[in-house]
Amino acid sequence: TKSRPEGSIRRIAWSAVANGDRLGALVFSGAEHYEQRPALGARSALKLLQTIANESLWQPADDAASAEQDAEHALLRLTRVARPGSLIFLLSDFRRLGADGERHLRQLASHCDLLLVHFFDAVEAELPPPGRYRIQSGERSFAIETGNEALRRRYRERFEERRAELRALARLPGIRLIECATADEPRTVLAQYFRHA
Repeated sequence: TKSRPEGSIRRIAWSAVANGDRLGALVFSGAEHYEQRPALGARSALKLLQTIANESLWQPADDAASAEQDAEHALLRLTRVARPGSLIFLLSDFRRLGADGERHLRQLASHCDLLLVHFFDAVEAELPPPGRYRIQSGERSFAIETGNEALRRRYRERFEERRAELRALARLPGIRLIECATADEPRTVLAQYFRHA
Protein backbone atom coordinates (compact mmCIF):
# COMPACT_ATOMS: atom_id res chain seq x y z
CA THR A 1 0.00 0.00 0.00
CA LYS A 2 1.38 3.38 -0.94
CA SER A 3 1.59 6.00 1.77
CA ARG A 4 -1.04 8.71 1.42
CA PRO A 5 -0.21 11.49 3.88
CA GLU A 6 -3.53 13.36 3.86
CA GLY A 7 -3.73 13.36 7.67
CA SER A 8 -0.36 15.09 8.00
CA ILE A 9 -1.24 17.62 5.31
CA ARG A 10 -4.51 18.47 7.07
CA ARG A 11 -2.72 19.02 10.38
CA ILE A 12 -0.02 21.19 8.79
CA ALA A 13 -2.57 23.22 6.81
CA TRP A 14 -4.81 24.01 9.77
CA SER A 15 -1.81 24.72 12.03
CA ALA A 16 -0.65 27.31 9.49
CA VAL A 17 -4.12 28.91 9.52
CA ALA A 18 -4.24 28.92 13.34
CA ASN A 19 -0.78 30.53 13.55
CA GLY A 20 -1.63 33.22 11.00
CA ASP A 21 1.01 31.91 8.57
CA ARG A 22 0.84 31.88 4.81
CA LEU A 23 0.22 28.42 3.35
CA GLY A 24 1.46 27.36 -0.07
CA ALA A 25 2.07 24.01 -1.71
CA LEU A 26 3.71 22.15 -4.56
CA VAL A 27 2.10 18.75 -5.18
CA PHE A 28 3.83 16.37 -7.58
CA SER A 29 2.79 12.80 -8.27
CA GLY A 30 3.03 10.33 -11.11
CA ALA A 31 -0.15 11.76 -12.60
CA GLU A 32 -0.59 15.36 -11.41
CA HIS A 33 1.39 18.55 -10.83
CA TYR A 34 -0.21 21.30 -8.78
CA GLU A 35 1.10 24.60 -7.43
CA GLN A 36 -0.61 26.81 -4.87
CA ARG A 37 0.84 30.23 -4.11
CA PRO A 38 1.22 31.10 -0.39
CA ALA A 39 -1.82 32.83 1.06
CA LEU A 40 -3.43 33.51 4.43
CA GLY A 41 -6.63 32.07 5.82
CA ALA A 42 -8.88 29.05 5.78
CA ARG A 43 -9.59 29.38 2.06
CA SER A 44 -5.96 28.50 1.32
CA ALA A 45 -6.15 25.39 3.52
CA LEU A 46 -9.44 24.26 2.00
CA LYS A 47 -8.10 24.72 -1.52
CA LEU A 48 -5.10 22.50 -0.73
CA LEU A 49 -7.25 19.84 0.95
CA GLN A 50 -9.58 19.79 -2.05
CA THR A 51 -6.56 19.17 -4.29
CA ILE A 52 -5.21 16.23 -2.30
CA ALA A 53 -8.68 14.65 -2.15
CA ASN A 54 -8.47 14.15 -5.93
CA GLU A 55 -8.04 10.38 -6.51
CA SER A 56 -6.12 10.89 -9.77
CA LEU A 57 -3.35 12.52 -7.75
CA TRP A 58 -2.47 9.17 -6.19
CA GLN A 59 -2.02 7.15 -9.37
CA PRO A 60 1.50 5.68 -9.78
CA ALA A 61 3.93 6.98 -12.38
CA ASP A 62 4.11 5.13 -15.70
CA ASP A 63 7.72 4.10 -15.09
CA ALA A 64 10.63 4.60 -12.69
CA ALA A 65 12.47 6.97 -15.03
CA SER A 66 9.54 9.39 -15.31
CA ALA A 67 8.97 9.20 -11.55
CA GLU A 68 12.59 10.14 -10.88
CA GLN A 69 12.41 12.98 -13.41
CA ASP A 70 9.22 14.26 -11.74
CA ALA A 71 10.89 14.20 -8.32
CA GLU A 72 13.89 16.17 -9.60
CA HIS A 73 11.61 18.68 -11.33
CA ALA A 74 9.56 19.13 -8.15
CA LEU A 75 12.62 19.87 -6.02
CA LEU A 76 14.12 22.19 -8.62
CA ARG A 77 10.84 24.11 -8.80
CA LEU A 78 10.75 24.31 -5.00
CA THR A 79 14.25 25.83 -4.86
CA ARG A 80 13.04 28.55 -7.23
CA VAL A 81 9.81 29.52 -5.49
CA ALA A 82 10.56 28.98 -1.77
CA ARG A 83 10.97 32.28 0.03
CA PRO A 84 13.94 32.66 2.41
CA GLY A 85 12.89 31.91 5.98
CA SER A 86 10.06 29.56 4.95
CA LEU A 87 9.31 26.40 6.91
CA ILE A 88 9.01 23.64 4.31
CA PHE A 89 7.38 20.29 5.02
CA LEU A 90 8.50 17.82 2.34
CA LEU A 91 6.25 14.74 2.50
CA SER A 92 7.47 11.82 0.40
CA ASP A 93 8.60 8.21 0.31
CA PHE A 94 11.95 9.56 -1.07
CA ARG A 95 12.35 6.47 -3.26
CA ARG A 96 13.46 8.58 -6.24
CA LEU A 97 15.84 10.89 -4.41
CA GLY A 98 19.08 10.96 -6.38
CA ALA A 99 22.25 13.05 -6.16
CA ASP A 100 20.58 16.06 -7.85
CA GLY A 101 17.68 15.83 -5.42
CA GLU A 102 20.03 15.87 -2.44
CA ARG A 103 21.78 18.91 -3.90
CA HIS A 104 18.43 20.70 -4.20
CA LEU A 105 17.61 19.84 -0.57
CA ARG A 106 20.93 21.29 0.61
CA GLN A 107 20.25 24.43 -1.41
CA LEU A 108 16.80 24.78 0.16
CA ALA A 109 18.20 24.25 3.67
CA SER A 110 20.67 27.09 3.16
CA HIS A 111 17.85 29.65 3.38
CA CYS A 112 14.78 27.74 4.68
CA ASP A 113 13.93 25.34 7.50
CA LEU A 114 13.35 21.97 5.86
CA LEU A 115 11.41 19.17 7.54
CA LEU A 116 11.54 15.85 5.66
CA VAL A 117 8.57 13.60 6.46
CA HIS A 118 9.48 10.10 5.29
CA PHE A 119 6.39 7.94 4.65
CA PHE A 120 6.90 4.22 4.17
CA ASP A 121 4.92 0.99 4.29
CA ALA A 122 6.00 -1.97 6.40
CA VAL A 123 6.39 -4.02 3.21
CA GLU A 124 8.95 -1.48 1.95
CA ALA A 125 11.11 -2.19 4.99
CA GLU A 126 10.68 -5.97 5.13
CA LEU A 127 9.27 -8.51 2.68
CA PRO A 128 6.20 -10.41 3.90
CA PRO A 129 6.66 -13.94 5.32
CA PRO A 130 8.05 -16.53 2.88
CA GLY A 131 5.51 -17.44 0.22
CA ARG A 132 4.14 -16.51 -3.21
CA TYR A 133 2.29 -13.19 -3.47
CA ARG A 134 0.33 -11.52 -6.28
CA ILE A 135 1.20 -7.82 -6.63
CA GLN A 136 -0.94 -5.18 -8.33
CA SER A 137 0.81 -1.96 -9.39
CA GLY A 138 -1.38 0.33 -11.46
CA GLU A 139 -2.29 -1.67 -14.56
CA ARG A 140 0.39 -4.32 -13.96
CA SER A 141 -0.02 -7.55 -12.03
CA PHE A 142 2.79 -9.96 -11.20
CA ALA A 143 3.82 -12.58 -8.63
CA ILE A 144 6.81 -12.58 -6.27
CA GLU A 145 8.43 -15.33 -4.20
CA THR A 146 9.71 -14.20 -0.80
CA GLY A 147 11.29 -17.40 0.50
CA ASN A 148 14.88 -16.71 -0.61
CA GLU A 149 16.82 -15.49 2.44
CA ALA A 150 19.49 -13.71 0.37
CA LEU A 151 16.76 -11.80 -1.48
CA ARG A 152 15.09 -10.89 1.80
CA ARG A 153 18.38 -9.60 3.18
CA ARG A 154 19.17 -7.48 0.08
CA TYR A 155 15.65 -6.05 0.12
CA ARG A 156 15.98 -5.08 3.81
CA GLU A 157 19.45 -3.62 3.22
CA ARG A 158 18.24 -1.40 0.35
CA PHE A 159 15.57 0.11 2.59
CA GLU A 160 18.05 0.65 5.41
CA GLU A 161 20.49 2.31 2.99
CA ARG A 162 17.80 4.79 1.92
CA ARG A 163 16.88 5.44 5.54
CA ALA A 164 20.56 6.00 6.43
CA GLU A 165 20.91 8.49 3.55
CA LEU A 166 17.93 10.46 4.83
CA ARG A 167 19.24 10.41 8.40
CA ALA A 168 22.61 11.67 7.14
CA LEU A 169 20.86 14.54 5.34
CA ALA A 170 18.97 15.35 8.54
CA ARG A 171 22.27 15.95 10.33
CA LEU A 172 22.96 18.92 8.05
CA PRO A 173 22.06 22.43 9.29
CA GLY A 174 18.48 23.40 8.46
CA ILE A 175 17.24 19.84 7.76
CA ARG A 176 15.22 17.65 10.14
CA LEU A 177 13.59 14.26 9.61
CA ILE A 178 10.35 12.61 10.76
CA GLU A 179 9.72 8.95 9.93
CA CYS A 180 6.11 7.81 9.60
CA ALA A 181 4.99 4.29 8.73
CA THR A 182 1.62 3.81 7.05
CA ALA A 183 0.44 1.96 10.17
CA ASP A 184 1.12 5.08 12.26
CA GLU A 185 -1.35 7.91 12.82
CA PRO A 186 0.35 10.88 11.07
CA ARG A 187 -1.18 13.50 13.36
CA THR A 188 0.14 11.65 16.41
CA VAL A 189 3.63 11.32 14.89
CA LEU A 190 3.76 15.05 14.10
CA ALA A 191 2.42 16.00 17.52
CA GLN A 192 5.03 13.83 19.27
CA TYR A 193 7.81 15.28 17.14
CA PHE A 194 6.95 18.88 17.89
CA ARG A 195 6.40 18.12 21.57
CA HIS A 196 10.00 16.86 21.83
CA ALA A 197 11.63 19.16 19.24
